[in-house]
Amino acid sequence: LFELPVDITRDLEVYQCIDFIETAGIESGLALRCARAVRSAYQAFRAADARMVEINPLAELADGNLVAGSAAVVLDEQAFFRQPELEKKLGEEQGNGWRPLTTLERTVREIDAIDPHACMIRFNELDGDIAFLISGGGYGLSAFEQIHREGGRPAMTFDITPGPFEEKMYRIVKAVYEKPGLRGMVLSANVSNFARVDRRVAGIVRALKELDIDYERFPVIVRYDGPGAEEGRKMMAEVPGAEMYGAETTIEEICKRIVERVHEAKAR
Repeated sequence: LFELPVDITRDLEVYQCIDFIETAGIESGLALRCARAVRSAYQAFRAADARMVEINPLAELADGNLVAGSAAVVLDEQAFFRQPELEKKLGEEQGNGWRPLTTLERTVREIDAIDPHACMIRFNELDGDIAFLISGGGYGLSAFEQIHREGGRPAMTFDITPGPFEEKMYRIVKAVYEKPGLRGMVLSANVSNFARVDRRVAGIVRALKELDIDYERFPVIVRYDGPGAEEGRKMMAEVPGAEMYGAETTIEEICKRIVERVHEAKAR
């Protein structure tokens, strides 16, 4: 395996590629053509805002020309706002990497496109009955596993980056609530240092106020802490029936709580 570090602030020049190709053991007669192919692949990678461009095999024809025998390109969905033509060309089979997008996933992508530069959303719909809106990288993954350990079934994976949360959280809560078969919702994130809790909670409260929810039959559990947490708690108090917790309650306890509430609601 040979690696060529690239300065992303500068272009990749053919001469750099030649040195790299020759280091890999390619004879000089073929090295220039391979170097041009590597440079072209890099330029395509940059132009398409790709996550990955893989050519395998790069084949030499009888006339000496090089062709990509097969190639795979993984695009960055967060950069689609800069690549509208590429997004249009994506077939349904592209989906989210393993199946076509569901209606809810397409809706969430539309929500994310409201402002592609802030509060970027990653979302996958699953066959569960608990609306899982817990973000924060490893925090979200741990919570996902914990809900399974408690006997719950998350209905999605979710992550949202820090920023002006309100509008996107408002829309995503309303969109997710419409998923058939849901029996409860849990919302949380790791304790923040710079993302205000009240901005996030404001969107959630707006959505919950507009939805006709019987919280005895559809429990909503919220856990946030950090700057603006007290203001967030005051906002959540305007939604009687929804439960809000802070850092004094662990994520394990939150996961156990939502699963218990869902099971209680099923038994009614």
